[in-house]
Amino acid sequence: MSERGQLKWGPPRLWRWRADRARDRRLWGRASANYARYLAQVPGDGSIWIQLGHTRKECGDLAGARLAYERAMALEADGEARRHLATVWTMQRLATAAGAISDADAKSDPGLAAAAYADHLAVVPDDGQVWIQYGHALAASGDAGAALIAFRQAAALPESDESGWFQLACLLRSQGHEAAAEPHFRRALELAPRYEAYRNLHGQQTPLARVSPVRDRRSLALDISDLVSFLAEHGRVSGIQRVQLELVKAILSGAAGDGSAVFEEIVFCFSEFGWAWAYDNGALRDLIAYTEADEVDLDEARAMRERTRVLARPLLPAAGSAYVVLGGFWGEADARVLTARMRGLGVAFGVMAHDLFAITMPELCEEGVGRQFEVTLRAGSEAWDFILANSAFTAGDVRDFLVRNDLRPVPVIPLPLAHGNTRASAGPDASILPGDLSGQPFVLCVGTIEPRKNHAGLIEAWSALAERRADLPWLVLAGRPGWRSEELVRRLRTGVLEARRIKWLPEVSERQLEALYGACLFTVFPSFAEGWGLPIGESLVHGKVCVTSNRTAMPEVGGRFALYADPHDAEDLAQVLEGLLSDDRALARRQALIKRSFRPRTWSDVASDMVAKLSALRLGAGDSPPPPSRPIGRTPP
Repeated sequence: MSERGQLKWGPPRLWRWRADRARDRRLWGRASANYARYLAQVPGDGSIWIQLGHTRKECGDLAGARLAYERAMALEADGEARRHLATVWTMQRLATAAGAISDADAKSDPGLAAAAYADHLAVVPDDGQVWIQYGHALAASGDAGAALIAFRQAAALPESDESGWFQLACLLRSQGHEAAAEPHFRRALELAPRYEAYRNLHGQQTPLARVSPVRDRRSLALDISDLVSFLAEHGRVSGIQRVQLELVKAILSGAAGDGSAVFEEIVFCFSEFGWAWAYDNGALRDLIAYTEADEVDLDEARAMRERTRVLARPLLPAAGSAYVVLGGFWGEADARVLTARMRGLGVAFGVMAHDLFAITMPELCEEGVGRQFEVTLRAGSEAWDFILANSAFTAGDVRDFLVRNDLRPVPVIPLPLAHGNTRASAGPDASILPGDLSGQPFVLCVGTIEPRKNHAGLIEAWSALAERRADLPWLVLAGRPGWRSEELVRRLRTGVLEARRIKWLPEVSERQLEALYGACLFTVFPSFAEGWGLPIGESLVHGKVCVTSNRTAMPEVGGRFALYADPHDAEDLAQVLEGLLSDDRALARRQALIKRSFRPRTWSDVASDMVAKLSALRLGAGDSPPPPSRPIGRTPP
């Protein structure tokens, strides 16, 4: 038995556990130090020498990585360490060359990499992945003929996967040999049905059922197409994408449980070409973790998004499964094809309605969206098996729309969203507060800068307070620019509103947002209309009173713990705000009530509730929804 297999709990195991945890969080320096401590006591663990090499390589310590891989190679009989050593040799030789010639030339000289891979293949000639890397290096060197031979060698190996065939097809296509490339793409698709191979086929007409088996497990498939695209293009999320992100994180953490008698697995997917594609959970986790860091490089985020798509496989759920579009469902060209294909497999198809304001309040939405939304909703009512709604208010709006337009009574399932995950237990970390706010009192408003959020009304109310209060705290607006906000954004960027004690923070990380919630006096969210209202719940989770609007779903979120004002009356809003600013004891009583009685609904609760409600629904049984309870747009009691 190996030294690692005999290891009992004690200091070495603790070091390894800490190292693994740091590695998973991409804290490479900390992981490297802990792996080194572990190996000082368990020097015969070859697999951990490889991990030490990985972490040193990520830290830029190529010499240290090479020593670690060489130690692993001396201990292990297989070729894993040798393969990693070949990569480090390439990197080291490139780095050495970079010191002798210009930076650009050194980093773009693939001949050095080709030499290192050739060294490795002379010893391990059946390493298919290195044959592929060798082919890339040769192609980049301009030797397409030799690259074709390398890719063919990778494809011809007895244990070859789809990679050799796929790279061979790509190179043939790049050389103008389209007819020769097509069968190789099809062979790659047969060996490993993946989105990357399918999108390269001519016309994408190959029925996926020929190359990918229907799953033998009933699945709950959650389409998060627009979430992944939004993460890659913006780095931060809000609104509908934030809802999807929190649900994904809750489910990936195991929050949905195993209690469903209907669904045996939950799969995250996207749709394209009229088919569904299942994400690799590991790649999805990596993308989410990266975009939640304090600093996000959008080019890197886009590259990670591409990796999630490259690794995606066709999703053909078993009969009795359910498919839910969690994000934007309107305007998708292939939506009807996808719906028909899923229902043809015996899969129930539904969407998540976040609000109907594009129809009921078009003046608050982008021009043209309302018509597109209504056309999709009308068509969907004839094909969908259910509609999830993010609040009781939104569910009422959807039911009313179906009845008023004499449409098929699709079952509408209220799925109230979360207030947040956990109540903050520690005090705010003032060191990461943005905008020089440390030590200064402020009121927080979280939300994208757009007309529906009513920032103009809030600024009017705060300006009125500035004229009559010398001790006015800062009003901090945290949110990126949205649509039709150019004039307000111009005023915020120039800083002219700072004279009225108003600051704008357009880019705030998750950690900074937590700090803002923790340090603020209270929050304000005077939106004209919301399908739910995430900032209200987040404020309450942090023990902070929220002054919000008495319209649409916002009272459903805030209940008796929030304070309410008329969003169309700036003076009414100013009076409610001044009531809290003028009476510290009243504010303290409100916060004490939240601490004593507020019980937040978490994203884990939402995930479990969704699974339970979809499991209980008699899909396709022709159930009639309840009659409409109120006219569209009426404020709930």
